[in-house]
Amino acid sequence: MREKGFVAKIGIERLKLLAVMAFFLLSGVFYSHSFYAGELDIGTPISAEEIGAKEENTVYAEEMMGKLDINTATAEELTRLSGIGKKRAADIITYREANGGFTRIEDIMNVSGIGEKTFEKIKEEITVGE
Repeated sequence: MREKGFVAKIGIERLKLLAVMAFFLLSGVFYSHSFYAGELDIGTPISAEEIGAKEENTVYAEEMMGKLDINTATAEELTRLSGIGKKRAADIITYREANGGFTRIEDIMNVSGIGEKTFEKIKEEITVGE
């Protein structure tokens, strides 16, 4: 028996292949949309809590991008450096505000309490920007 029309043109095996591909394509579309919880426009602010992020799963920008700019870092960011606690972070911020920032990473040793040992620990983690 000979097929007629569309089936005859493309063949039964190709038709089966097209049907399988269409199935996977459509199931992927429906599956991905099943997780869609509502309308969200580009530029709409959303908090980490709203998407279920937990603190232990948070990746900070400096960890992803590399070095921490000591001229713009917050006290919290500075405390992530080895050997830098809350007091030393506050001292760094006070120093940079009083002196107009750091021009090179070695200048951080001008901050009281940061010597060569601490600098050696953190020098690969810090920058003074571009």
